[in-house]
Order: sequence, then structure tokens, then C-alpha cells
Amino acid sequence: MKNYKSLLLLSALLLFVTVSAKSQTVSGTVADAQTGEPLIGVNIVLQGTTSGTTTDVDGRYSITLPNLDGSLVFSYVGFISRIVDINGRQEINLNLEPDILMGEEFIVVGYGLQQKSLVTGSISRIGADQIEQSASLRVEQALQGRTAGVMVMQNSGQPGSGATVRIRGIGTTGNADPLYIVDGMPVGGIDFLSPADIMSIEVLKDASATAIYGARGANGVVMITTAEGKQGPIQVSYHGYLGVQSPWKKTDLLDAPNYMKIMNESFSNDNRPLQFPDIDAVIAEIGSGTDWQDEVFFYNAPVADHSLRLSGGSGTSTYMLSMSYRQQDGIVAEGKSNYERFTVRMNSDHKRGRLTYGSRFNYTNKTTKGINPNEEFGGIMARVSNIDPVTPVRNADGSFAQSPYASQEVVNPVAAIDIINSQWKEDKFVGGVYGDFNILENLSIRSSLDLELTYGNNRTFNPTYNLGGNVTNATTSAMQAQNKWVTWQTSHVIRYGQSVQNHNFSVLGGFEMLSHRNEYLGGVAFNLSMESFDNAWLSVGTDEENQTNYGGLGLESIASFFSRVNYDYNNRYMLEGVIRYDGSSKFGPDNRWALFPAFSLGWVLTEEDFLREQNIFSFLKLRGGWGQNGSDNIGQFNFTPRITTHAGYGFGLIPSVVTGAYPGQIANPGLKWETSEQSSFGLESAFMNDQIYLNLDFYLKETKGLLLAAPIPAFIGNSPPVINGGTVKNTGFEVESGFRQTAGDWQMN
Repeated sequence: MKNYKSLLLLSALLLFVTVSAKSQTVSGTVADAQTGEPLIGVNIVLQGTTSGTTTDVDGRYSITLPNLDGSLVFSYVGFISRIVDINGRQEINLNLEPDILMGEEFIVVGYGLQQKSLVTGSISRIGADQIEQSASLRVEQALQGRTAGVMVMQNSGQPGSGATVRIRGIGTTGNADPLYIVDGMPVGGIDFLSPADIMSIEVLKDASATAIYGARGANGVVMITTAEGKQGPIQVSYHGYLGVQSPWKKTDLLDAPNYMKIMNESFSNDNRPLQFPDIDAVIAEIGSGTDWQDEVFFYNAPVADHSLRLSGGSGTSTYMLSMSYRQQDGIVAEGKSNYERFTVRMNSDHKRGRLTYGSRFNYTNKTTKGINPNEEFGGIMARVSNIDPVTPVRNADGSFAQSPYASQEVVNPVAAIDIINSQWKEDKFVGGVYGDFNILENLSIRSSLDLELTYGNNRTFNPTYNLGGNVTNATTSAMQAQNKWVTWQTSHVIRYGQSVQNHNFSVLGGFEMLSHRNEYLGGVAFNLSMESFDNAWLSVGTDEENQTNYGGLGLESIASFFSRVNYDYNNRYMLEGVIRYDGSSKFGPDNRWALFPAFSLGWVLTEEDFLREQNIFSFLKLRGGWGQNGSDNIGQFNFTPRITTHAGYGFGLIPSVVTGAYPGQIANPGLKWETSEQSSFGLESAFMNDQIYLNLDFYLKETKGLLLAAPIPAFIGNSPPVINGGTVKNTGFEVESGFRQTAGDWQMN
């Protein structure tokens, strides 16, 4: 009996110990290390389990644990995660450091981020503050004058017209546009972006920086990161721009009296009767004549840009929603030249333990009405310069006047504007999702899937007209074309990093696939029953013999393997190696794949003992690199023979022509990648505690095996084959300098 009572007592004690062990609690507060403000919604998990909790509105938490061993994992979006050993403590207060990867000390590189002082390639960065200061209506304009080695040229003054960007010159006979990467996804252009949505722009200029993109990085890379949400209550911001546009200067042209005087002198010198025998009588009737520039210019043409942003976050999620609207009228041809764009963007990020995932979605609708600046006989402004000032805009009956003095090709520019009826509408969706999983403390994998979908509609209506000479149109016509572009990409990247004393090492490897599909279908109808742009599409052309239709389909794809290795010793000596293996559907089986390597070195001299005591340089770094890129900027199926159909063959006594086929473009099965090889050397320096900076770069670039059409004799009858021929060399020296100072709330750049 005594033993039985002892056993009951022992069991009760063990039960008490077990119950006591299960009720162990750890509590505390979590705050921002920089501001001291409590952090709401910090995720706290017992390492190795799914058991956890979150902080309340005061930053407080309480978590029940089986014992006081093990470690707690504190994670919060926008802050550096921390793993803290419990070591028997029941109260753990913690400050989390903001993730400096979001700040100026780190810049975006291919498939990741890198500390700016350790970058060994030639990369320039433009921040959101610089973009805002530029008041640019297009993203490309924000690059102008802010990045050495980058040239930005507006294609035309027409509203909505694009810009040509060239990085370190033109190194190819084909398309020299850089590769645009938006939030990790390559896109065909960036006109769908609102400048207000951009957080940073990085321009990768040399081969050591762009080689990670292999086939598509030969002309440089422009990497754009859009804005993200921040933890805290919802924030609402509005940015607006309203203005008017007018020609800043008119071309000096003759008025009517001087024009008539000059023409009379010309006729007199040619011993012909004067063209204007009584100038005074004409002046009394028309005065100084017609100022054709005033007739075609739209003074005080309105331009507006509005953007509204909502952002915030709670717990382990952040979001950013923005809407923007832009409208611009052209300064030529009022009502016939304008541009409208509406954009909606939604960015979100979420963190759940070791998994971070998010999405980026952008929808843009734009409408463009324009005049052709390079049409037959030079366009509207050429007509303004060539027509005489004596001719009025309209005759007494209201019809457009024709000049009896100018050549028959020079027509009334106001009449030429009146017959222009052209409109382009486009809907574009660009979006993607990603997931980043920390397998181990220093090992992570990231996968993403991105889609770019564009629908375009082009409409042109031609009324009947007679503008004089041979500029006539006897029948109405309407043209409509539908276009669809679909591009999707998936990439999978694994990263590993390790630090041993002063040795820092990181490596990434990945696989990527991209597919592009383009479809188009169009038709032209003649002799319409309704003569207006708005109603032409409701009528059916009665001229069935001449009506036409057309269409086509294009497909292309790229598959890639890539890797990058980075090493630095004590933030002093840096080494980077990159390799990319690309395969393109545009080349034949024997030349489809190509390897593009690169390496670069860096040396931060201000980390050396012999420069620690000097007071001149606050930062000084030497860097150099070499690398290769490729280009597949050609059409499809140049490596195989083509057959072309033609509907114009006549055979003997057959009364009508028949459709046949003939050998088209000559094939080149040996066609291979265009290859660009570049070496660059740079010096980065800063003075007066980084208030003044000076960067110097020298580069040598040689592009071999240019992809171009071979010249062949015309009697062969075929289209010329695409070959690898020719070399382009680029050499340049870049200087980038600036001054920045902060005094209280004042900043000067």
C-alpha cells in the first residue's frame, strides 16, 4: 500500500512537471531599430515548426512553447529577418533593422541585388526622386542627360511617339534598342509604364554586367523596378501635371509682298512676263497673305498627367495600387493628332515563414491619333514651307483653295490635314507572379511566371478628295488591322551565399524559357456608302474586285541556362564570373545554341591601409571586365528555303491570271549568332564625405558576324539570304559627375 501511494505521488509530480513544461510562455515587444516605433504584425515562429504568432498594434507578442530551448524566427516585410536563441528566457525584446536592400546602397543587377560598392560592372542608377524631378511624361525621357553613355532621341514631336535609346552607340546594323526588363520580365517596350510608378532604373552598359542576359543584352539592358507597398496604414498620394504646349519658334518664311517681289525678280531674270504685274492691288486684297504656320499650328495645346497611388501593409503583406491618366494634344493639326493613356497597376508582396511570394500586374489602354510626318512629298510641315503665302486657305465657296503658283505636288496643308483619319488603339496587360523559398539560411530558390499580352487595332479612312495635280482620290476606302502579341516567360533561379571570416561568396544558377507569338489580320474595303471616319466601319464596300485581306502568324522562342559567381574579400577585392548558354529558334539545328561568358574584377582602394589616413577620397574603386553577348535580331526560318505565292501568272490562252508559287528567300543553313565582345575599365570616386562623385569609364566594343541581307544580282530572282558579314567597332570614354548635399530638410543635387 505504501508503495502504491508513493507511485501515485510520483505520477502526480511527473504530471505537474509535464503540465508546467507545456505552459512555458515567451513574450516581448518588437520595434523598428531606426525609429523605435512598434512593428505591427511581425511574424514570430518557433524554428523548425509552424507554431507561431504575430505582434499586436503595440508591437507586443506572446507565444506558448513546449520548453525554453530552441530559437524564434522574427520576420517582417521590408525588414531583415532574425533568428534569436531562447536560452531559457521568458521575455525577448527585439529591434528589427530595415532591409537596406531597399535603399541606395544596393542596386538591381541581373536576377538579383548587389551592394553598390562591390559592383564590378558598369551600371548607372536613377532613383525615384530623380524621375520625379524630371517631370517626364515618358520613362525614356528620365534617362536623358542623367546617365553617361546613354543617348535618348525623341522619334518625332507627335503625341505618344516613342523615343530611341542607344547605350554606348550603335553596335549593329539591325535593331540597336536595349533590352528592357520590368520587375524581372523582358518586355517589348516601356510606353505602358507611368513614370510615377517607378522606384528605380538601372542601366547595365558593359558586357560583364549584361552577359547574364546573353543573347538579348548586346545593346545594353535597362532594368526598371516598380514601386512597392510599405508597412503601415494606408497612404494616399496624388501627382498631377497640367500644361500647355506651343511652338517655341516659327520658321522664317516670306510673307505675300516679299514672295511676290522675289517671284517677279525671278521671272524678270528669265525674261518672262511678271507673275504679279500689280503687287499693290494684290496686297490691298490679301494684306500680308496666308501664314500657313499659324493655320496648321495648335497654340496652347493642352497636356495633362494625373497619377493616384494607394499603398500600405499589415502583418506580413504589403500592397501598392496606382492609377494614372495622361492626355496630350499635338501642336500640329488640331483634333487630328493626340494621345490618351490610362494605366492601372497592382503590386503585392507576402511573407509566410520561409516563403515570400507576390505579384505584379499592369493594364494599359491607349489611343493614338496621328499624322504621318514622312508621307509623300514630305508631310505637313514640308507643305507649309513649299506652298506660297498668296493662296488663301479656302475659296469663296468654302472649298479648299489650290495654289496656281506652286508645283502640282505642293498642296494646301490645311486640306491635307482635313483628309487625315487614322487611329491606333491598344490594350496591354503585363503581369507576373513569383515565389521565393528559403530552403536553408543561405540557400533559396525563386520561380516566376510572366505574361505580356497586347491587342492592337489600327483604323484608317480615306475619303474622296482632289487637292490639285496628281494628289487625288476618286473612291473612298477603309483599312482595319487587328494585331495580337503574346509573350510568356518562366524562370527558375537557385542562390547560395556563404561568408567565412572576411571571405564572402555567392553563386546563382538558373533556367529560363521565353516564347513569343504574333498574329495579325487585316483588310481594305473600297467605295463605301458612308464618308466619315466614325461611320465607315458600318458600311460594306461595293468594289468587291479590289478589296483585299491579309494576315499572318509569327512564332519564336528562346531557352537559356545561366550562372553567376561572386567573391569578395573584406569588401576590398571583388571577382565576378558569368556564363550563359542560349538557344534560339531563329537558327538552324547546328547553330541554335551559343555560349556567352564574362568576368570582371574590382578593387576598393579606400579599404587599403595606405589610403585610410588620407582626406581626399571618401571612396575610390578601380574595376575592369570583359564579356560577350549575342544577337538573334532577324526574322524566322532564314536557315531554310521559302516558297512564296503570287496571284499574277498568265499562261497562254487562259483568259485570267492564276495563282502560283516560286522560290522565295535563299536559305542559309550556316547562319549563326551575331556576337558582341566588349572590354571596359572604370574608376569610381567620391570626395567630401560622398558629397561630390566622379566616375570615369573607357570601353572597347567589337561586334562580329553582323546579321544582314547579302547583296545578290537582281537577275537571280530570289530575295537575298541573311548572312553573317561585317564588323562594327565602338570605342568611348564616359565621364559622370555630380554634387549632392543634405542640410536638415534641404537637399541639393
